[in-house]
Amino acid sequence: MLDALDESPRNGPREYVLDALEAMRTWRIQGLHLFVTSRDEPDIRDSLDLSAPQQVIMQNAGIDKDITDFISGRFDVDRRLRKLLPYRDKIQETLANGAKGVFRWVECQFKSLQSCPRSEDHLERLLSSLPQSLDETYERMLCNIDDYLIKDARRILTLLCFAPRPLTVREVIDGVAVELNNSIGLNRKRRLQDSNDIREICIGFIDIGLGADHTSETYREEELTPTVRIAHFSVQEYLESERIQYQKAAIFSLTSITAYAEIA
Repeated sequence: MLDALDESPRNGPREYVLDALEAMRTWRIQGLHLFVTSRDEPDIRDSLDLSAPQQVIMQNAGIDKDITDFISGRFDVDRRLRKLLPYRDKIQETLANGAKGVFRWVECQFKSLQSCPRSEDHLERLLSSLPQSLDETYERMLCNIDDYLIKDARRILTLLCFAPRPLTVREVIDGVAVELNNSIGLNRKRRLQDSNDIREICIGFIDIGLGADHTSETYREEELTPTVRIAHFSVQEYLESERIQYQKAAIFSLTSITAYAEIA
């Protein structure tokens, strides 16, 4: 079973996975079955080239139920949403209807709800102005980054999207502190203090968890250190897309050529 094939980046690991699947389909092994889940994307559809009986389209009703349960569960565990418990049903219905099957869209809207004042009027205005798509959501989130933080936010997103492996918090902090203008070098005044600063600059776009420290030549699997990752594959897909180039968040548009040159 291979889940979420569409989350494998295009023009990279996805090509190898598709080649491997194509090879496996030629095997003549009794009892071998392959089950692959993915969004309907052209390159995946063309590569798999499945007949109608080999395709199963997920029904929206089932997905909507899962999203409703996801929203309900979030209210049970997120203390920042407890202030809105009297309006739980209204919020749940609005988010479930607006999600259109996209869990990530729902996740991003929680950021706005957490900061919503506790009045029914404020909540109704917020719910009526929710972005209609994931692209619009990301555009709003990027445009909400303060002007003086844009340079650092763009650097962090560049490092995380194009680094060959997950980066440690220390590596991201050092990466932000490097000057690439006339005086190339480490500017200690630009050094962030810890992971909280990284989160504050790129709210909603990154995750920080524990992982092996690949910068150490002697690390063991049980020796874990905080590492920083892009929160969801769709973030990188949006930043690299042509769509962002025509939106208000165009300053955050990323290309592999300039990104690799900057990292080098």
